[in-house]
Amino acid sequence: MKFISKFNEINSTVKKISNDRVTEIITELEVMTSKLNDTLVKSKSLAKELNEYKSNSKKSNNQIDDAFVNVESLSTKLRESLDTILSISTKLNDYNEKGEQFLY
Repeated sequence: MKFISKFNEINSTVKKISNDRVTEIITELEVMTSKLNDTLVKSKSLAKELNEYKSNSKKSNNQIDDAFVNVESLSTKLRESLDTILSISTKLNDYNEKGEQFLY
């Protein structure tokens, strides 16, 4: 009869990350968050400015229209990145506070 081990039981020599290193990673993520927030503010400012120069055409876009759409897309992706970093930081803080817990 064959036995199937759980994934986490197969390799019992898994390296563990130290709480100090987790704290360092969280700090690095905070720096990234700050820079991304600054970039998000700048992209919103650019979008606001470009919006004033958009064409009134309903049939086609010019370069300014396209640039505006791309800056708006950039802002959305920056917000999504910030949300992802927040999720990572939350999980790492949880790891530091409660220790390793299997999520799935």
